[in-house]
Amino acid sequence: MKNKTVKSLAVLMVGAVAAATFGGYGGMRQVEAAEEWVSDEELTGETEAPAKDEILPSESQLAYQRDGLAAFMHFGPNTFNEIEWGEHYGNDVNEIFRNMPDDFEFDADGYVKMIKDAGFKRLIITAKHHDGFCIWQSGYTDFDMGSLTKYKDGQGDILAEVSEACTKYDIDMGLYLSPWDIHEPSYGDSSEGDYNDFYVNQLTEILGSDKYGNAGEFVEVWMDGAKGSGSQYQTYDTDRWAETIAEVEGEDCLLMQCNEHTDVRWIGNENGYAADETWAQIRDRSDEPGYNNPANNQNYDDNITGGYSVGYPDGDMWVVPEADARITSGWFWGNNKKTPKSLENLIDMYMNSIGHNATYLLNIPPNTDGTVDDAIKAKPLNSEQQFRMRLTKIWQIQSWHPPRQNLSMEMMLTIRR
Repeated sequence: MKNKTVKSLAVLMVGAVAAATFGGYGGMRQVEAAEEWVSDEELTGETEAPAKDEILPSESQLAYQRDGLAAFMHFGPNTFNEIEWGEHYGNDVNEIFRNMPDDFEFDADGYVKMIKDAGFKRLIITAKHHDGFCIWQSGYTDFDMGSLTKYKDGQGDILAEVSEACTKYDIDMGLYLSPWDIHEPSYGDSSEGDYNDFYVNQLTEILGSDKYGNAGEFVEVWMDGAKGSGSQYQTYDTDRWAETIAEVEGEDCLLMQCNEHTDVRWIGNENGYAADETWAQIRDRSDEPGYNNPANNQNYDDNITGGYSVGYPDGDMWVVPEADARITSGWFWGNNKKTPKSLENLIDMYMNSIGHNATYLLNIPPNTDGTVDDAIKAKPLNSEQQFRMRLTKIWQIQSWHPPRQNLSMEMMLTIRR
């Protein structure tokens, strides 16, 4: 008989137990030890190594996919007006925020600590949504926190407050800066002024300031592709945007939906679902008209969830698939949309995003008191922890080791279920 190691047989036995445990149902299974093994003496270092993959993620992409979990914060005028997509509110900022309590305080520290304790690794914040309101002190528009005298006499800066908390708790930050701007007069190719100048100025204003981001740094810039059907046509100079971000923030900063510069792509729906077989690789078709956006560069499986961005196993670009979802029915908080999803729903979204090779971006909206609803806080926001706990309860798997003296290459293992 050839020389076999005890370790090798133990591996076979464990594999047999696992096969019987996780396989189909039946009264009895028999697993016979294989006789044609390769002995230790026959093992050599001459086996040809498999070819290395050529399409690999950047360090930033790999870090995001390893982290997996990210929180999304939507806060702004919509929070106080019970709507999702902003409108042209006008220029009277205090009137827009008329429903804001006079003693309003934004609990940035409590919010960031909550997501930190839940296991989230990054927070993407809507510094400017489609309505154009800036939740920081901007030098390029009056439609910002500087005009909101109801909050800290016009000295408030929500973006700075959240940044300070993220620095304290070491949470990576992503910047959501909506390209579509309903309020800005320069928006639209036929409008007076250059909107691309305006957008680049705001990017530089935030990314170039030490008071914004985790210790002054952002790991991702999120450029939402949404745009109302009745809005003016505006050409986005995404080449210039990408160049500005790389120059000011650094080339490691990931770009979400920035045409051919895209590092992270939208999964295709807002339900936290990725396709069963989702690939990070896509095909570069930037030389074809209409295909400069990676959202158009791969298989798209339309279905009841709203569709999937699938990708290709043989793609030639690595673009992280990101599945965004809401813990309530809306992105912004509202009285009629504040009920959180059930634990089963949250675990289901986790399994269908992280479990399908996508990152999981879960929106957790602050309310009109500047806090998070107790009903949301009561939810286990980190579905990974719940998933692991449930697996432990369901399987209760214990290891088994046969006595050494009974090991034999002719043995037959019988497993009853």
